[in-house]
Amino acid sequence: MLKFIGLGLYFSWLFLLSLKLYQAIKNNHLDYKSLFFGNLPWYRNSRNWLLILAILICELTLPLNFFYLLALISGLILIICSYLITHFRLRNFYHSIWLSLLGILLTFISGLILYHL
Repeated sequence: MLKFIGLGLYFSWLFLLSLKLYQAIKNNHLDYKSLFFGNLPWYRNSRNWLLILAILICELTLPLNFFYLLALISGLILIICSYLITHFRLRNFYHSIWLSLLGILLTFISGLILYHL
């Protein structure tokens, strides 16, 4: 039961992230810090606590291969976010390429670990 709560919290954080990205596309202004972590200090932002709690619950309750599958999906979502940022020209191409490389690295490492499990 607790693993479903952790997954629900994680997917709700991803939903909030997609809403922030949609708002940035509408306003044609993007700041990575405010997109992923908000404008408040990290300990005052409820989205950060939602992510911390979701990762903690998922790490403690999910099987290891499912946790790395979740990391693989997160890497793919980072790649999609960087594509959308590049497509709508919200940031410079060189800024979004680092986000894309981070997503590719996360996808590669978690896929490699999943393959060896």
